[in-house]
Amino acid sequence: MGRTETLVFAVHRKHVLNANRAQHHRVKAQHVKHLRALSRTTGTQHARDYQEQHGVVFPRFPYYTIVFTVYQPERRWIDPPNFSPTSKALIDGLTDAGWWDDDNLEHSLETTFRYGGLSGIPGTYVFEMTITQPDDTSQYVLTRNHETSIRDKVNNTLS
Repeated sequence: MGRTETLVFAVHRKHVLNANRAQHHRVKAQHVKHLRALSRTTGTQHARDYQEQHGVVFPRFPYYTIVFTVYQPERRWIDPPNFSPTSKALIDGLTDAGWWDDDNLEHSLETTFRYGGLSGIPGTYVFEMTITQPDDTSQYVLTRNHETSIRDKVNNTLS
């Protein structure tokens, strides 16, 4: 496996975005701004620490996968993929910090969500992001043949 970096974010429940919780767009924008700033600051500090330890500038990820692990403050049923709005804001903050050129399909190959257990901090979620630059990206490359194959599968399903 290629290069891997891990970041941990402690986020008070009031700033956590969940796909199942409807919020007024202005309220949501405030939470996105908070999460993005937290991620930008954390990512920038991590890059500085890397440079001090290794004596070289923190290298950007040309492409990457992310494992987003959710640790919750109390024991209750959760669905980790529902935290995708939180992960998106944190990923955008790392884009702002210069970890990669963009978080589009050319660079971001895959995001996986996992449950990590309890955070151990009342009222606070902990999100762990493990970012990996895979050595082999062939499984992620979409070609015109692949697109035709998908179209054929859909057409066969609809027939």
